[in-house]
Amino acid sequence: YQVHTESTYNNLYVATDDIGAVFTGYLSYYSDPNYANATNTNNNNNNNNNNNNNTNNETSDLTLEGLVKQASGGEKANFVLLKKQTQRIINTQLTRDWNGEFQELVDEPDSQRKFEKLAALERDFVYASETYGRIIISEHGLPKESRTIAPIEIGGVAGGDKYIVQGILFKFCKDDPYLKLYDGDENAMKAASHERNGLMAFYHCGISQLHVPLMSYIDYRGFRLIACSLLPIGNDSLVYGSKDGGITVYTENTELNELMKRACINLNLKPHIVGSDQDKQIWTPADIEGHLGRDGRFYLLDFARLAPPEPPTSKGSFLYKLLRLEFVRQLDFPLSSDAFSSIGRHNASEHNLEARNAYEILLNQVIPKTSEIWDTKESFRVQELPYMLHSAGINIRLLGQVRSKITNPKLRTIILVECVMRVMKNHVRYLLREEVKRICVPSEDPYRRLVVGFLNLCFGSGAMELFRKDYWTHFLIPKLEAKFDKVLNEDEKEDLFSKVPLTDLLNRLTAETGIRLSKEAIHD
Repeated sequence: YQVHTESTYNNLYVATDDIGAVFTGYLSYYSDPNYANATNTNNNNNNNNNNNNNTNNETSDLTLEGLVKQASGGEKANFVLLKKQTQRIINTQLTRDWNGEFQELVDEPDSQRKFEKLAALERDFVYASETYGRIIISEHGLPKESRTIAPIEIGGVAGGDKYIVQGILFKFCKDDPYLKLYDGDENAMKAASHERNGLMAFYHCGISQLHVPLMSYIDYRGFRLIACSLLPIGNDSLVYGSKDGGITVYTENTELNELMKRACINLNLKPHIVGSDQDKQIWTPADIEGHLGRDGRFYLLDFARLAPPEPPTSKGSFLYKLLRLEFVRQLDFPLSSDAFSSIGRHNASEHNLEARNAYEILLNQVIPKTSEIWDTKESFRVQELPYMLHSAGINIRLLGQVRSKITNPKLRTIILVECVMRVMKNHVRYLLREEVKRICVPSEDPYRRLVVGFLNLCFGSGAMELFRKDYWTHFLIPKLEAKFDKVLNEDEKEDLFSKVPLTDLLNRLTAETGIRLSKEAIHD
């Protein structure tokens, strides 16, 4: 668990607001070319051995599951062999029609058989997405010509490279370094969550003529990928919304217009005028896409801005600081998805005022009422907190506001653990992303070492105690207060470490990040 000597951690933490400086000493340790050469040499030797061992083990099983099992030996994954087998899958051109299977099942009458098949299809899609997604992220730092799955050009400015493999489109959820639409990768990753939430909102509207793709997202080594089933659409199939940021808006298909109206009335969203000529009425965000597919079905894409935004606090925050649709549905008045955006300039003062009023209701009515109800509960499970919060229509980022109104000591502790965990999670994901960019090595070992060092920085004692105190005092508390307004009282600001149950915090952190600890580490 604690694998380095005290000298390894010299200058590990630098007291600064710059998140990149926190691991300066630790990352510089891995900048040593001797370490990199040794790692590459060991990897090459392992690769040669694995290739020799598997020369006579070719198989005719070209299914994804079969090849992954072959590559992993049933248990431990060998990245190089998995890469080789993945390339074989791609070369066979055996592409599964995920969307066709999904839509046929959705169109069937409800039955136990239908839902069993949907569940099986979901498992297969998630399995495939995770397998290919891990490879795409692992090779992210390599030259494009060296990657197993090559990126493609399909347009769009948000995110980075895009990939298509075996009927699945993968998109990186990260901010453009030049446009900086989201003010950072973490916010771009939030937009991916909104994408999924918007898709599910349309799906649960129960309008059978509106079709959505299969979608999942993969969090790995600090990055997030959206995986989406390919749809039977093309450049000429757009009949609703916009694919150029609201400059050209399509609303000519009266049938789809009516379907979108029905869905948005259900979601409590209002029609508004958009377009470069300000002459098109639309019920959704203008940059949603509604297509008439080659199979005659209406398909929807790009749901990330379906929920109306809260009043902006910084550049681009209207893209990711959105209200929960559970809350929007509770309101006595509808909201515009394009409030506070340049797309929604027509009657902007009206739309923006309504969104501001809604946010005030959330802060001054919904949160106090929810806090009062929660204060009377006798039992809580920390894992249930996000679900409870979202069911009430409250965003995770408002947990500090909720905690400031809670008096129940147990619940206050649960909320504090959740808030601290989320700051740590964002930090370790940042460090992992930077390490991927820096070393460009698919091997697991450097990232495991980084995570071990990070956990010792957060929880360590003995030789690590000085670094840990500095980290909690000069980094964690300021970030916590910036992310969750009103989350700490004065006593907690003085000594936060002693107020947090560390076992609960570690359990939440490992559950949310996918970090798996050995039994010995857990015992320690």
